[in-house]
Amino acid sequence: MAPATAKGEATRAFLLQTAARLFAERGYTGTALSDLIAASGLTKGAFYFYFPSKAALALAVLRDQQERWLGHVGKRILSAGTAVEQFRALAPVMLELLASEPGAW
Repeated sequence: MAPATAKGEATRAFLLQTAARLFAERGYTGTALSDLIAASGLTKGAFYFYFPSKAALALAVLRDQQERWLGHVGKRILSAGTAVEQFRALAPVMLELLASEPGAW
């Protein structure tokens, strides 16, 4: 369920970014729910308003990262001319994305 307000959507997006960073740094099993709540600055109740569990948050992070990755890489690759040029552009674009957003992997 998507939040009904712009503020709610911004909070949800912040939670996704925070979780992506923590999962990238510590791994899923190394990140406790209390770590996610502390890093977000939200109360436990506010966290549960957006995600019913750590697993649900992790799935949302994966979906969000996939959409962002496909959007970024797809746009850059498709701007290259031929199929060969698109293939050659793939690795540098992926490396650039990983360097700028470590949580993207």
